[in-house]
Amino acid sequence: MLPDVRDNPQKGKEQQEECHKGNGMIILLVLALTGSVIGYLSFGWIFIEAFRWGRAMKPPPDPSPHPDGDAPLARPSG
Repeated sequence: MLPDVRDNPQKGKEQQEECHKGNGMIILLVLALTGSVIGYLSFGWIFIEAFRWGRAMKPPPDPSPHPDGDAPLARPSG
């Protein structure tokens, strides 16, 4: 049980200050975690965008399947 602070107002003020310190620490913890998550997500997004940009900058693959360049011509039958 909490002590009765009606007899000693100074004791009540000290408890209130301790409670406020605890609340401040919780708020700082929540802000730090939120900032970490936002930073992690934005870094991941930048990494993904850079990867996509790098893939877009590569030249397209060569459409001809033959190493000499052109496909062989069809020979007329006959």
